[in-house]
Amino acid sequence: MDKRVDLLFGILLVALGLSAFVLASQFRRGTVADPLGVAGLPRALAVTLAFAGAAVVVRRLATWRESAGWLVAPEGASDDASYPASAWRPYVVIGVLSAYVVAFPHVGYPITTIAFLMFTMWLMRIRSWWRLIGVSVGFTAVAFLLATRVFHILLPVGPLSAFGLR
Repeated sequence: MDKRVDLLFGILLVALGLSAFVLASQFRRGTVADPLGVAGLPRALAVTLAFAGAAVVVRRLATWRESAGWLVAPEGASDDASYPASAWRPYVVIGVLSAYVVAFPHVGYPITTIAFLMFTMWLMRIRSWWRLIGVSVGFTAVAFLLATRVFHILLPVGPLSAFGLR
């Protein structure tokens, strides 16, 4: 990778984060009293973007002199012949995520999330059924309880509403 491209990307992220923060600050107040206000989430995301960009800039500047020239040594390991990188896997995950979004309001959070997590973990070559089921069900249950009981977010439950799940 070219050091200059990496540095430029970091600077652009900082600029995007700062711009988004300024734009979010111009949102008009809502009619409902809210401690964060309508600009709370956009501001938080803007600050996150700016900090991520700053981290890239600081990292690139701190390591600039380690190697001569404009190119950075490749990071990570090369592909293992028995386990090559997959060009199609990200597209499959995007397709499955799209199906998740479409099915979510109709099938409900618990069923769609468990299915999505199980499939994506299987796609990442996790083949232990105990892990597939345990992580998917465990994560979904904890996230569902936090969202519904702690943060009072109403999530669709689909056909599980027949069993009293709300």
